[in-house]
Amino acid sequence: MDLIESSGDDGLSSVGVAGLAGDAIEIAQKSKPEDRGTIVTFKVKATCIGGQIKPTLKLRQRMSTCEVGGMAAGGKPGVACCRFRKDGRIFATGGWDRRVRVFSRSGRSLATLKGCKDSVTSLYWNPWIQQMIATGSADGRISLW
Repeated sequence: MDLIESSGDDGLSSVGVAGLAGDAIEIAQKSKPEDRGTIVTFKVKATCIGGQIKPTLKLRQRMSTCEVGGMAAGGKPGVACCRFRKDGRIFATGGWDRRVRVFSRSGRSLATLKGCKDSVTSLYWNPWIQQMIATGSADGRISLW
């Protein structure tokens, strides 16, 4: 999961992205088929009413990401990591299906990066070169995209 501050006049809003992950058997037993291998974007807003802070959560979008089952993920559907780019306009996900997916903040798919030999377990946007992503995978390899 990752959160970024959202532009707004109150300054108390954030936009987030989170993914669903788990062992194939666990996912199959505890989730609906349409939820497997998905991410959600959401907005959290805190409002002060009568001296108390009232948080609200609004689901913005649910998107399919990873392939589920089969050999693509070794039978493990899921998203291992999500991260917004520094400017908050784009985010990327790393999946157990060995792919990095890049989305616009609105949820439009921008790219699918293939080439990792194992599950993508971490990713980091380069703060100086906004188009560059570093990823780490379960086999210990680091890739630059």
